[in-house]
Amino acid sequence: MIYFRKVLCLGIIFSFLEYKPQLSKHKIDSLQTDVFTKLLRSGELKQIISQEKICLEFARKQDYKKGKIRGNINIAYALTLLKKNKMSLDFLEIAKKELEKEDDDNLLAYLYFAYGINYNSLNMHSQAIRTFDIAFAYAQKIEDKKLREKRLYGIYDWKRTSFQVLGMMDSVYSNEKKCMQSPMPMLFITIANKHFQKKNIDSAEFYIKG
Repeated sequence: MIYFRKVLCLGIIFSFLEYKPQLSKHKIDSLQTDVFTKLLRSGELKQIISQEKICLEFARKQDYKKGKIRGNINIAYALTLLKKNKMSLDFLEIAKKELEKEDDDNLLAYLYFAYGINYNSLNMHSQAIRTFDIAFAYAQKIEDKKLREKRLYGIYDWKRTSFQVLGMMDSVYSNEKKCMQSPMPMLFITIANKHFQKKNIDSAEFYIKG
């Protein structure tokens, strides 16, 4: 199943990149959102970086600012997960500079969300939480409801992990409840595992069954 998903993701990418000279803004958007998400879920982090560098090339040629900003943040996200935090921060700084003249709540929320993940990875959890709070402030202003909920879910979920490391369990449970308003399977598994470790079998089964 995992192999099939990887093949599918690569097929989608190559179908776009086969026509590199005609990579439009619409195709850049699709690669940087839909295909990026599929690659992220399948753990194809190096493929994300390769894809985003191509998108950046065409975004620069067209002076497509949103594509340039999102491309740098996507690369930074993948680099953080690869534990290349310094390189990740360099890309985030590029995106931040580009965003200084823009008024895009979604991209600003995404930028600070990516910063927060980087700090989380460096075990700078208090700073991560403060940065996620900045992301939250921007995310709340996103007009598109679906996109707003997606951003808020990610923020709640990552804040939860930082609070857990800091042993602030009331905040962990609070963010879990907020995540449940738009639950994803991985969160259910994480909470279930926690209950299994405490031998709360009934509670664990509840979360697994969703």
